[in-house]
Amino acid sequence: MQVCRALERVGATVFRARSGRTALSQLKQHGIEAAILDVNLGQGETCNEVASDLRTSGIPFCLFSGDLQGADELVSRLDAPLIRKPASNRTLVEGVSRLLEGI
Repeated sequence: MQVCRALERVGATVFRARSGRTALSQLKQHGIEAAILDVNLGQGETCNEVASDLRTSGIPFCLFSGDLQGADELVSRLDAPLIRKPASNRTLVEGVSRLLEGI
Protein backbone atom coordinates (compact mmCIF):
# COMPACT_ATOMS: atom_id res chain seq x y z
CA MET A 1 0.00 0.00 0.00
CA GLN A 2 2.83 2.40 0.83
CA VAL A 3 4.35 1.88 -2.61
CA CYS A 4 1.03 2.51 -4.36
CA ARG A 5 0.27 5.71 -2.45
CA ALA A 6 3.77 7.12 -2.89
CA LEU A 7 3.73 6.58 -6.64
CA GLU A 8 0.16 7.77 -7.13
CA ARG A 9 1.04 11.03 -5.35
CA VAL A 10 3.55 11.80 -8.10
CA GLY A 11 1.11 10.97 -10.88
CA ALA A 12 1.86 7.32 -11.64
CA THR A 13 -0.86 4.88 -12.55
CA VAL A 14 -0.36 1.90 -10.27
CA PHE A 15 -1.51 -1.67 -10.80
CA ARG A 16 -1.29 -3.81 -7.69
CA ALA A 17 -1.15 -7.58 -7.60
CA ARG A 18 -1.05 -9.88 -4.59
CA SER A 19 0.04 -12.95 -6.54
CA GLY A 20 2.26 -13.80 -9.45
CA ARG A 21 -0.73 -14.97 -11.47
CA THR A 22 -2.51 -11.64 -11.03
CA ALA A 23 0.67 -9.73 -11.88
CA LEU A 24 1.19 -11.75 -15.07
CA SER A 25 -2.41 -11.09 -16.07
CA GLN A 26 -1.98 -7.35 -15.50
CA LEU A 27 1.19 -7.33 -17.59
CA LYS A 28 -0.85 -8.61 -20.51
CA GLN A 29 -3.75 -6.18 -19.95
CA HIS A 30 -1.92 -2.89 -19.31
CA GLY A 31 0.95 -0.97 -20.85
CA ILE A 32 3.30 -1.20 -17.91
CA GLU A 33 6.46 0.89 -18.16
CA ALA A 34 8.22 -0.27 -14.99
CA ALA A 35 7.57 -2.49 -12.00
CA ILE A 36 8.44 -2.87 -8.34
CA LEU A 37 8.38 -6.51 -7.27
CA ASP A 38 8.14 -7.72 -3.72
CA VAL A 39 10.50 -10.68 -3.62
CA ASN A 40 8.36 -12.88 -1.37
CA LEU A 41 4.67 -12.93 -2.24
CA GLY A 42 3.63 -15.21 0.62
CA GLN A 43 2.73 -18.87 0.89
CA GLY A 44 6.10 -19.83 -0.60
CA GLU A 45 5.55 -17.85 -3.81
CA THR A 46 8.28 -15.53 -5.10
CA CYS A 47 8.38 -12.94 -7.86
CA ASN A 48 10.67 -15.10 -9.99
CA GLU A 49 8.15 -15.87 -12.77
CA VAL A 50 6.98 -12.26 -12.99
CA ALA A 51 10.58 -11.01 -13.10
CA SER A 52 11.35 -13.43 -15.92
CA ASP A 53 8.34 -12.22 -17.91
CA LEU A 54 9.28 -8.57 -17.35
CA ARG A 55 12.85 -9.20 -18.46
CA THR A 56 11.66 -11.03 -21.60
CA SER A 57 9.30 -8.13 -22.36
CA GLY A 58 12.04 -5.53 -21.82
CA ILE A 59 10.19 -3.88 -18.94
CA PRO A 60 12.54 -2.55 -16.25
CA PHE A 61 11.90 -3.62 -12.68
CA CYS A 62 13.39 -3.39 -9.24
CA LEU A 63 13.02 -5.63 -6.23
CA PHE A 64 11.52 -4.52 -2.93
CA SER A 65 12.37 -6.75 0.02
CA GLY A 66 12.96 -6.75 3.72
CA ASP A 67 13.88 -10.44 3.90
CA LEU A 68 17.34 -10.22 2.46
CA GLN A 69 18.68 -13.26 4.30
CA GLY A 70 15.89 -15.55 3.16
CA ALA A 71 15.74 -14.13 -0.36
CA ASP A 72 19.45 -13.48 -0.93
CA GLU A 73 19.92 -16.19 -3.58
CA LEU A 74 16.85 -15.11 -5.55
CA VAL A 75 17.79 -11.43 -5.33
CA SER A 76 21.27 -12.23 -6.65
CA ARG A 77 19.94 -14.45 -9.45
CA LEU A 78 17.42 -11.83 -10.63
CA ASP A 79 20.20 -9.24 -10.89
CA ALA A 80 17.93 -6.22 -10.52
CA PRO A 81 18.14 -3.03 -8.48
CA LEU A 82 17.06 -3.56 -4.87
CA ILE A 83 15.11 -1.25 -2.60
CA ARG A 84 15.34 -2.49 0.98
CA LYS A 85 12.29 -2.47 3.22
CA PRO A 86 11.46 -0.37 5.02
CA ALA A 87 11.97 2.43 2.53
CA SER A 88 10.83 6.03 2.52
CA ASN A 89 8.37 7.26 -0.08
CA ARG A 90 11.16 9.34 -1.57
CA THR A 91 13.37 6.27 -1.98
CA LEU A 92 10.54 4.40 -3.74
CA VAL A 93 9.80 7.26 -6.13
CA GLU A 94 13.49 7.76 -6.89
CA GLY A 95 13.89 4.04 -7.55
CA VAL A 96 11.11 4.01 -10.12
CA SER A 97 12.41 7.24 -11.67
CA ARG A 98 15.80 5.61 -12.21
CA LEU A 99 14.08 2.65 -13.90
CA LEU A 100 12.19 4.96 -16.24
CA GLU A 101 15.30 6.98 -17.09
CA GLY A 102 16.83 3.83 -18.57
CA ILE A 103 13.97 3.38 -21.07
